[in-house]
Amino acid sequence: MNGQKLMATNTSKDLLKSVFIPSLSIVLFRVLLFTLPFMAVCYGYASGSADSELAFTSLFVKVLPSWMLVFVVVVFMIPFLSFVQNTQNWGGSLLIENFYKHTINPNLSDAKAKKFGIIAMIYIIIVSGGIAIYADSLVGITKYLFAITAGVGPVFMLRWYWWRINAWSQLSAMLAALIYPPVLDWFYDNNKVFHQFLVSLEQNFNMDYYPIKIIILTIAVCITWLVVTYCTAPTEAKVLQTFATTIKPGGFWKPFNNSGKTFSKLRLLAWILQTGNGFLLYFIFWNFLIGRYALFTGLLVLFILSFFISYKLIQKANARYDLELSK
Repeated sequence: MNGQKLMATNTSKDLLKSVFIPSLSIVLFRVLLFTLPFMAVCYGYASGSADSELAFTSLFVKVLPSWMLVFVVVVFMIPFLSFVQNTQNWGGSLLIENFYKHTINPNLSDAKAKKFGIIAMIYIIIVSGGIAIYADSLVGITKYLFAITAGVGPVFMLRWYWWRINAWSQLSAMLAALIYPPVLDWFYDNNKVFHQFLVSLEQNFNMDYYPIKIIILTIAVCITWLVVTYCTAPTEAKVLQTFATTIKPGGFWKPFNNSGKTFSKLRLLAWILQTGNGFLLYFIFWNFLIGRYALFTGLLVLFILSFFISYKLIQKANARYDLELSK
């Protein structure tokens, strides 16, 4: 999302509101959420928990004073509500707009679509709540989610950048991600040749089955949706033109008139710097927690510098684009 915002942003004000202020907010949230329990462990204020899944949350209860627990609940509730809202909106729109309206009832009115959308969102909440209540392992749910989304992310992201990706690309990626994990597990458990092959990979790369499974699934799903993309017709030119003109995306939209900001090396470099800062943040935290303050300071300066440089790069790209338009 940040990549597309960096590609398509129009003004410095839009850039601040859509990319940099949210990024700084996430930094502050991570400081609040991660620093306190890590410091509690590093400096001996908390001992390990018998249940590894409860170790993180139990630290807040054991270490912090009771008056701060309300604040902790608020800190956890903010990302939870944001994630739930985004997921139910996305799921509801897929069920109603992309499936029901497109396949079953093309004449569905906007009022009824809104009503059915709310019903679909409530259904999603009930089903997901039931799964959460009866699940016996948070790690198990997380691993399952990673498995059924391996290889799906690229097609969702690249559709904003590459005109050739169509609805069949996304549908094939989603179906493949659902079908391939149990198939792979079955072959691992029942096929001696395949099992031995994966065991040799585990030994050679010093990895467990699960990370190798994710790598294989990602490659297989990506190959599937790429093949489907080239075997199916692209989206109608009129629809793509409307999208390119309305959304003004950055990316590879050469066949269509895109009135948005152009895809340039400056924007790509800014994107790389922002992505690098996302990883750098964890090294900054860790070196602070273990007392390497010199390295912490150096990495923090690098983080701020990269932040400033990426902002200036986008400003420069916008200035060049506006100059070309004026000519």
